[in-house]
Amino acid sequence: MAFDAGRAAQRIHECAIAYQAHLLDRRTLFIPSDGSIPFECVFLSDNFQHLCGVNYATDITKPVFFDRAVKDRIKPELLIPVHGQRTIMKLNSLPILCRIDTKANAAVRDPVDHQGTYADLFCSNMEACIGFVKTGGVYRPKTALAHNPSRSEPGYVNILAIVKTEPDGLVYSLVSKEPKRRNITGEKVRRILASLNRYDGGCDVMPAVEHFRELL
Repeated sequence: MAFDAGRAAQRIHECAIAYQAHLLDRRTLFIPSDGSIPFECVFLSDNFQHLCGVNYATDITKPVFFDRAVKDRIKPELLIPVHGQRTIMKLNSLPILCRIDTKANAAVRDPVDHQGTYADLFCSNMEACIGFVKTGGVYRPKTALAHNPSRSEPGYVNILAIVKTEPDGLVYSLVSKEPKRRNITGEKVRRILASLNRYDGGCDVMPAVEHFRELL
């Protein structure tokens, strides 16, 4: 399949809207099923272009690229696919990944190189994953991959729950994923609480802790 710049620009615009609504400037905690330390991720405007797998033919910053994407001002003729066919796969996966805050089901700590991509963390939603690098104590998105990690991979762990802050907030007050009511058990809740109790970052997790305590 050839790279269709017009379709790519439309996809980037649609995904920028979703990224802005659900991820931009928020901190997100992905809570693992083994009760270990949760993965704290932050999504900024300068991370978005990395997820698209494109360069832009004019000299603009990544935040400006994101702003233009939100406003539907990306010019298709200036889009340059960085990874050829893989860029098409990235863009096909991007709508799902822009809702990683509700859809993540697994993570891989310190994954082995995949498709020549280095990352400190993969976070997956069964169809694709985001590769994160750790900077300043938090994970930041670096790339999108059409890759579903295998349970046999070292460092693989299921994601039981996800909580996040408001934009620019420092309080984990929003629960965006939790076990479905028909599947929830006291053991799962205790693992979620164990993970939250191991959080050592700079935000307040007590609203999330209190929410899950009520499920016991």
